[in-house]
Amino acid sequence: MLLLYFITVTQLNPFGYENLWIYLLVYPVVLALGTGRKQFVLWFTAFIPYYFFYTAVTSAYLFRMEYALLLGISFLISLLLIKRVQEVRNAADKFVAREKHQYTLSMFDKMLPVVEMKTRIPRSEIDEMTDLLQRTAKASQLQLREWEAELVSMAHYISRMQLPDHVYCKTTPLSSSEVKVMHWHCYFGHDLVPSGSELERIRTMLLSHHERLDGTGYPAGTSSPDVHAQLLGLVESYMSMRQPRAYRKAYSQNEALAILTEEKGRRFDPEIVDALHCVLKSKSTWTTVQTTIPFNEQPS
Repeated sequence: MLLLYFITVTQLNPFGYENLWIYLLVYPVVLALGTGRKQFVLWFTAFIPYYFFYTAVTSAYLFRMEYALLLGISFLISLLLIKRVQEVRNAADKFVAREKHQYTLSMFDKMLPVVEMKTRIPRSEIDEMTDLLQRTAKASQLQLREWEAELVSMAHYISRMQLPDHVYCKTTPLSSSEVKVMHWHCYFGHDLVPSGSELERIRTMLLSHHERLDGTGYPAGTSSPDVHAQLLGLVESYMSMRQPRAYRKAYSQNEALAILTEEKGRRFDPEIVDALHCVLKSKSTWTTVQTTIPFNEQPS
């Protein structure tokens, strides 16, 4: 539309041929104010033939090299302008994202005492999960930033808040109906995190961390789950097995790893299982979270 506008101005000719070529030099700068680099290069390239054609056929001026020089200067100024505008936008986006993250973490922090009192699961589980997520992601060459690992661990911990109180006091395994209720913590955790492109990975992890490669997971039953969601599901499963339940004792590290190894290719991506194995074996001591009152979640 901007290009058509400039062409229309040359046809209406409000300035006279002797001055209009100067007006055309403003096109790249105006274009730079509203486009990114790729769009700018595309439409500037489309503009060049018309500019040189116009300057060559006007009756007052024939094409001269200084026209190309001035157009080149206008092009360089426009690129600098695009770069600066993008820097300002990036800075603004980072500021907004940082404020959103801080607000979310602050909100979650206020919920922790309520969750801890209700579930009797100590909040130190968040730190353990954060550390395991980061180490395993690094070992499997997955991109997961520190604040992402912390936020997803906190949201996963808090997602238990919406579960009925009685499931935390049961001394017998959960019934089938109670297990279905437990499945809703995926949606609750997903909804806890604000929407936004920088938070979409976290929301996906929380929603899909119980999906399986064989398609028998939940809530969607997909056979191609997100690998970051698989990472959260793997870490959660390991930590769950390392905690006692009313119907079983806590598994040892080797026992838990043996069970997860059997699930390679059926439930979990083999690469992240191997990465977790390397992380745990390379850590000389590993302190696991023990619950005061066992949380009766079904085996993951």
